[in-house]
Amino acid sequence: MGIPVHCRSGQPTAEVAWSDQVVGYSVRTRARARWTWVFDAKRGEPVSVAAVIPGEAYPRPGVQHVFGVAGPSRVAVVATWDGEFFVDGLGPFPITPELTQQVEFNLPVGSALGVIRP
Repeated sequence: MGIPVHCRSGQPTAEVAWSDQVVGYSVRTRARARWTWVFDAKRGEPVSVAAVIPGEAYPRPGVQHVFGVAGPSRVAVVATWDGEFFVDGLGPFPITPELTQQVEFNLPVGSALGVIRP
């Protein structure tokens, strides 16, 4: 038995691509993300979940974790972006270093109960 949490990063997609003109050259760029979620455990070690999707709103598939106990829990998510670019069809040339975005927050974990009012 546990309390399931359904997460999403807020980023729209795992891959983005765009084209530009830079001093007369056609530059095509592509970047991909992967996410690592770390859920603080009330008992034992934190749980790490790797994902190649940004997560979805319930009920679509997303990043899920089941907490064993209620109460505030610490959650961290890191998005790591890598990519490459092409110049006038030549490439790919890697984009280095990778870009990371990170956020941590306290998540109040509790049971959602239905209440019938007279």
